[in-house]
Amino acid sequence: VHVVDRVLLPLIDSIYVVTTLFPELTSILNRLVHAAGLVDELSGSASITVFAPNNYAFEKLMDELLIDIDDLISLPILADVIWYHAVNQYLLISDLNTQSYVTLKPDKQSMSVNMDNYVPRLGFEVDGVRTIDNQHDVNNVIMGNIETKNGVAHVIDRVLIPLFDSIVQIATSFDDYTILVRLVQAAGL
Repeated sequence: VHVVDRVLLPLIDSIYVVTTLFPELTSILNRLVHAAGLVDELSGSASITVFAPNNYAFEKLMDELLIDIDDLISLPILADVIWYHAVNQYLLISDLNTQSYVTLKPDKQSMSVNMDNYVPRLGFEVDGVRTIDNQHDVNNVIMGNIETKNGVAHVIDRVLIPLFDSIVQIATSFDDYTILVRLVQAAGL
């Protein structure tokens, strides 16, 4: 008999399974992963780190953009935005440094991590770890080190937003800008 000071958890099968285990935390991410067709990739054997936005992060984004979940699901760049939250390394919180990390977004954009205020904690608790996207928005890692057989997930409180290719790419992503898109395309811009 051995005495332990915390609950021992089995290794979760995959990053994708993490999105199914905590519906109050990641149900929106789960819907978006399905809509983007990324279930197999996030269930595969690659060893990745995902900075997973919680439901609050997506709700905040939808409020800021005046859109709903259906608008998010129909984004032509949805898969790219999800891949912008993943890096091709297995990185526990203690492995992170204050630096940029190349993401799995096809154009290899980077996101940054700031560990300047990091305070080591046990388990899933995280204190003082921030991520910064290419729009210069700062996000907090609120839960970390959710280890799986194919990677590790850290939950963040804001959606990371990559740089877009053009104004047209942004405008074509939302129905409200269809007139602007037609004018820009007609002008050859």
